[in-house]
Amino acid sequence: VREQSGRESHCHGDGPWCTQQRTVTVHHAPGALVTPVMMLSSSHPGFLLLCHLLLLLSTHSYTTRAQQQPAADASTDRGEQLNEYVRCETEAWDPPSATFAAGSFTLEMHRDWAPLGYDRFMELVRRGFFTDNLIYRTIPGFLVQFGVSADPAVQAEYTAKPLQDDPKVRGLAFGKGVLSFAGSGRNSRTTHMFLADSPSGSRLGSAYHERPIGKIIDNPEIIDSFAKHGYGDVTSLQSAIVRSGNAAASNYPHLARIKRCDVQSAEERAAALREEREAARSSDGTAGGRKEL
Repeated sequence: VREQSGRESHCHGDGPWCTQQRTVTVHHAPGALVTPVMMLSSSHPGFLLLCHLLLLLSTHSYTTRAQQQPAADASTDRGEQLNEYVRCETEAWDPPSATFAAGSFTLEMHRDWAPLGYDRFMELVRRGFFTDNLIYRTIPGFLVQFGVSADPAVQAEYTAKPLQDDPKVRGLAFGKGVLSFAGSGRNSRTTHMFLADSPSGSRLGSAYHERPIGKIIDNPEIIDSFAKHGYGDVTSLQSAIVRSGNAAASNYPHLARIKRCDVQSAEERAAALREEREAARSSDGTAGGRKEL
């Protein structure tokens, strides 16, 4: 018995993940065709050449079919899921004195855009990291920034664990409401996040840390309300909040904050969409088949 084996690997995109790896083994049974072929080839010299041609054609046909067979989905191997959703609630840090930032938004997350960034963000959401997160940087038309824990000890834990950069995915633009990690160069992502604003946010994406991981799908306009506190750009607060928590911003009670963010399953998202449609129909003023004027 002779055994021939070959291995072929197909890698997807520029990433390090292989979508398919198969081993093809061909067994040749002893004596199955050897004797008839030898007998016929001795009396018909052209028959041996014909056998060789047929063998080459059948091998080419099998190889072509193997190459054209769709590669198995690698999402299971990479831990990918269908799009996940994150629901965030917002308000002013001192609600009695300012109500302009009250609201909510839903993020549609995409692991295929930046797997490492996606995994870190979802870990933070599930841990409750974004509870009472101040939106300390607001530059209208460009971006809003958050992502410093209200607990300095939790912040220090993640500051010590920066992420490696994700490769850039072509064709992804930073429109209004696109979510990404902020950073300071190569392999610098920790917990700091930003939501892009338009029109200037479209310039984002060239830095190594600027990789989209999701986008607001229901209420991107809420970004506009985060800058209505009247303080201007208070990015200088970032270092103090990292060291001391939200107490460092006690003189800025009108800053917007994220009250909490929670993972929303696809089923929960579908239910939320139904509720939104029902609410929209109710707000139409439609009653008894007549629309109020």
